[in-house]
Amino acid sequence: MTDRPLPPEAPSASAPEPTPASGPLAPEAAPSRQRRPWTFLGRIARALREQNWAAVAVELVIVVVGIVIGFQVTAWGQQRANRTQELAYLRQLAADLAETERLADQSTADNASGDRALTRLIQASYARRLAPRDSVLRWFRRSTALSEAVPVLGTAEALVTTGDLVLLRDDSLRSAVTAYVEASRRLLDQQGDLRALWFESHERMRRLDGVDFPTIVYETTAPDARDSTARHVLFSSVPPGPRVRGRAMTAEGLLRDRAVTAEVYTQLLAREFFYNNVQLIRRNAAALRERVEDELDR
Repeated sequence: MTDRPLPPEAPSASAPEPTPASGPLAPEAAPSRQRRPWTFLGRIARALREQNWAAVAVELVIVVVGIVIGFQVTAWGQQRANRTQELAYLRQLAADLAETERLADQSTADNASGDRALTRLIQASYARRLAPRDSVLRWFRRSTALSEAVPVLGTAEALVTTGDLVLLRDDSLRSAVTAYVEASRRLLDQQGDLRALWFESHERMRRLDGVDFPTIVYETTAPDARDSTARHVLFSSVPPGPRVRGRAMTAEGLLRDRAVTAEVYTQLLAREFFYNNVQLIRRNAAALRERVEDELDR
């Protein structure tokens, strides 16, 4: 009997699977992606999976509180910025108003001499005894000056036109600033009308036969300063060449001429209204300045 080789045994179904060789050549397993439960979304997702509604509520409350605090901090910072800008506006407005008061006082002082001169001319025109001719000429000379008072409206108008008026926290102060701007514009228009009335009367007087203002300026100027009279404003409308003069300027001709007296009355009336206009500008500025300073002291 011959020996036959035995067939190889089939592997048993229960035999263990060969394990991969370990060592430096074995491939590394890919690391699993770790979750980050410490982030807000990670904590919310974990709490939802675990149905931990208390944790979800706490997380949401923390987020809402943080948002509210952020809004409050932003609003507080904006309020501080608005207050800083408001104080800057108020300080500049107070300075403008004080300057307007100063200009009004200066205008009143400058016009006082002309007002007195016209009053003296009216009184002298009805006096029995004629005033000296040199005094009459000086009164006419002084009556030619008229100083305006223009309010400083830069800051007040900027507040109104730019919309920054809302920066003023006091409602009544906002209304006062708006009313001041409107009143100042009206007073400026009235001042212009009064100036035009005064100037027209002065021009009519200059055309009268018995009044020659260039000569008045020349004779009432000191001898060492007469060379500068040619640059005087009263010479600006005098045509070049010899002037055709009417009757000689005498105290009687200047004071007893009813046409001259009528123009003097007109100019005095215009200056009286002009004075009242300037005083209104000053009072309005002073009243608003006091309110602004009270706001600055708060």
